Amino acid sequence: MKNLFGWDSPPRTIAEKYIDKCLFLSESDSAFSNFRRDEDYTKVLEGGQRIVGENHLKYIRENHGIDAIKENLVEFKENDLYGNPVIMEFQDIGKICPCTILYISHALDIKKMMDSFSPKRIVEIGGGFGALCKTLSVFYNFDEYVLIDFPEALSLCRKYLEKFPKIKNKITYIPCDNPEKYQKIGEVDLFIAIASLAECSFDVQMSYIDIMMNSVFGFIIYNTNHIPGKKEGMDMILEKTVSVFDRKIDQHIDAAERIQFFRR
Repeated sequence: MKNLFGWDSPPRTIAEKYIDKCLFLSESDSAFSNFRRDEDYTKVLEGGQRIVGENHLKYIRENHGIDAIKENLVEFKENDLYGNPVIMEFQDIGKICPCTILYISHALDIKKMMDSFSPKRIVEIGGGFGALCKTLSVFYNFDEYVLIDFPEALSLCRKYLEKFPKIKNKITYIPCDNPEKYQKIGEVDLFIAIASLAECSFDVQMSYIDIMMNSVFGFIIYNTNHIPGKKEGMDMILEKTVSVFDRKIDQHIDAAERIQFFRR
């Protein structure tokens, strides 16, 4: 039985298959060429459903304006060059993967949260295959982007992000089985945890929040409050950060809670 290092959602069988598949996808060029359609992988990430794209495109129109996506559309669509994602046609922006619209939506929210501030050091918990990192690079010329995840997931991240010369040498990969290393990250400008922190045990959540306590901004999508007993985790985060950050909390798409943190 694998050590999941506090990742307690989704079910263990799905989680273990996902971890194994991440390693396989990173080691096989032929499998990597189709990873965004892999059956085991898409049970955790990259479902590719049209409703994902439609909901987030609607959200972008209402909260950022369609020009916010059209101005950088060519660079955003670079996220669709690898892994054979599901591509669909959307009004005003043409052919694009629905999940790429999701990443753009989060990136625009983060940009709006920080206003004119330009982060140089970013930490993301559970970075998937690196899509949000790639998307944020459209807006920011960061010095370092730290990804914390399972070693197997980081192998896939590395394989993907090395496709982009502009950022490939700016990424630091820290496996989640090395808390001594990630607890020494120090000061950062932006902490990100999108549908990752909330899926961990409470003690692991708090260990990651320790990183955010040294950050200027924090952006968390907390997606497990509908599960009995899980809301306590968000309450613990809010209690721990109350003396350091101003917080803005609202309900985001799919009934998830979006929490924005602004250092006082």
